[in-house]
Amino acid sequence: MKRNRRSRSRRRRGGAIVELAIALPLLTGVVVATMELSGVIYNMQALQSTAHECAREAARRSGTNGRLQTLGKSILSQRGLKGAVIRTSPGNIANLNRGTEITVTVSAPYSNNSWLPHSFFNRRAMQAQTVVVKQY
Repeated sequence: MKRNRRSRSRRRRGGAIVELAIALPLLTGVVVATMELSGVIYNMQALQSTAHECAREAARRSGTNGRLQTLGKSILSQRGLKGAVIRTSPGNIANLNRGTEITVTVSAPYSNNSWLPHSFFNRRAMQAQTVVVKQY
């Protein structure tokens, strides 16, 4: 009877090791994917808030491309985004008439802003866009 109990105990330990070998990589993958997804959400929110603030600057009477770029680069630097590009349409916002729509687009490559060396998103760019009307 004692031998039977010992062999059951060894089998149970062996089963637990097999379960751990299967579950640990899955749990690690879920944790890493959650961290990466939260980083993407943070970066997208940073791009959107930058586009919004730059659009507000563009809509002002005193708004110029230079001031818009300076403001945008400052916000992006504070948020830690690298390689971002800020574009406006139309290109020169300084002499626009009142009521003209201005589109501000902020984009950043995913690969420069991820902590993972290789990822599903590496060849993609994150982008945010805001449209405002020029004010006087």
